[in-house]
Amino acid sequence: MKYLILIFAFLIVFMPNIKKEEKIYMYVYKEKITIPKQKEKPKQEKINVAIMTSYGPDCYGCSGISASGVDVRNTIYYEDKTYGKVHVVAADNTIPFGSIISFSNVTGFDDFLAIVLDRGSQIGFNKSSQFDLLLESETISNSFGRQKINYSIIRNGY
Repeated sequence: MKYLILIFAFLIVFMPNIKKEEKIYMYVYKEKITIPKQKEKPKQEKINVAIMTSYGPDCYGCSGISASGVDVRNTIYYEDKTYGKVHVVAADNTIPFGSIISFSNVTGFDDFLAIVLDRGSQIGFNKSSQFDLLLESETISNSFGRQKINYSIIRNGY
């Protein structure tokens, strides 16, 4: 019996060419043993909840140059080599510059991607908000308020 179990284990480990749709049948003491096909686990993004605020490049104390050195005075978007045109957000320093984040449940916006290119003194996971979305001006951002949003990190840094 011990040898049959070893043979069975050997077949499972060293027969990678068996298609997932096929089943392996073995007979041990005239009993049919079926090994069902293994299902691939879909890659799932972890969805988190956070508070988002907004700011403009002309806010008090802002220079229009993000903390990562990108000039945002004339645009609220960034052209990423992989993800194309994405919004700009400020985030806590636990999320590296260049991280791509998917946002949903943001009032006034369809689901969108953003890149972390900025920091802020009030931004952090133990502060007043976790993300600060760059909008065209500080005047426009005043109507955005504080929103509870959903996000998932697509890429962690460049």
